[in-house]
Formats: sequence, structure tokens, C-alpha cells
Amino acid sequence: MKRSVVLSFCALSLFAADPADAVRETVNSWTRAVVKRDKAALARLLADDLYFAHSDGRTVQNKAEYIASIT
Repeated sequence: MKRSVVLSFCALSLFAADPADAVRETVNSWTRAVVKRDKAALARLLADDLYFAHSDGRTVQNKAEYIASIT
């Protein structure tokens, strides 16, 4: 019984969290991965169909190219 109460509490706390906090944490994780040049973290955080357009508007990279350019 205690175990199901704890699991229920954990599930409720996940739904009660502010979605903006989850977005901020994901952005912070991405920033840390870039700074540390963490290939595994970037692979986990970025979508497989990512296309990254740089601010110059001429350079576009897919996920593999983007990760390779950082790591």
C-alpha cells in the first residue's frame, strides 16, 4: 500500500510541474552538452530529423553534421 501511495504522489508531482520549468531544464541540458562537447547528450537531446540553420542563413546542418561540428 505504501508503495502505491509513493508512486501516485510521484505521478501527481510530474503532472503538477510547470511545463516552462521542463523547457528551461532541457535548454540548460543542451547548453551544458554543447559546452562540454558531449556527443552522447546531444544525440539524446536533439531530434533525429533536426535541421539547424545558422544565423548567416547559408549554413544548414542535419543532426549528425551539427553534432560533428561541435564535438
